[in-house]
Amino acid sequence: HEAWVLPERFTYTLREWYIDDLDDGKSKGDKHERDIRLLEQDLAEKPDDGRTLFYLGNTYEVIGNSDKSLELWNKRLELKDETTEEYWFTLYHMGRCYLKLAEKARLKINAYNSQEGSDLKENKTLFEKYEGLAVTTLLKSYNLRPHRVEALLYLAEYYIEHQNHALAYMFAKVCDKIPMPTKEILFVNEFMYKYGVKNNLSITSIYNKKYEEGYNACEDLLQMRNTPDTICNDTLRNRTYYIDSLGSF
Repeated sequence: HEAWVLPERFTYTLREWYIDDLDDGKSKGDKHERDIRLLEQDLAEKPDDGRTLFYLGNTYEVIGNSDKSLELWNKRLELKDETTEEYWFTLYHMGRCYLKLAEKARLKINAYNSQEGSDLKENKTLFEKYEGLAVTTLLKSYNLRPHRVEALLYLAEYYIEHQNHALAYMFAKVCDKIPMPTKEILFVNEFMYKYGVKNNLSITSIYNKKYEEGYNACEDLLQMRNTPDTICNDTLRNRTYYIDSLGSF
């Protein structure tokens, strides 16, 4: 969780670099427990350190302690440095965490097989609560950095999975207009920008009868170098569907 902090005039983007791993880090069997111990010690000394709050929240999320993660991330947001990438990414993580909690409630609802009861009502209430918090938080994340696709892409994938095709298409279309940022430093996921956006658009256009847009998204994916095989296979199937659909008009 270390970071180099340099004077502004010396700051630049490293295009090629490597880490000399001295048998430390994720190769350790007790990585997460050790990380929590070290970060808790650091937080005791510096209770308002945003970076410590951020990474400690992330670590608790990895081990499945969502409540602790959200508690720490909310403290991170209280620092109110809304212009920083880390503040934005904290909101993004919180939105994803809320959606995971909503999914847990949804699974319990499905397990009751539509039978009425207090547990069913409780989980319906939890699902609505967490899904609402997730959407609000992810949209707030996007609003802070509208040149980043991560929050909207996550929502598009969520709505694709749950067959809310109108909303999925709406978010996918916005993502398609956002190029990969060149001046951002933290957590820029090239895969999302290069493949994820077009992949989502190629899927959700089917259900919204946007055949030409979907076909173009498929063509873009197939013409890219090093497109993953799983995406290529799905894209070829979708492309065939679009060709057949366009041919019928």
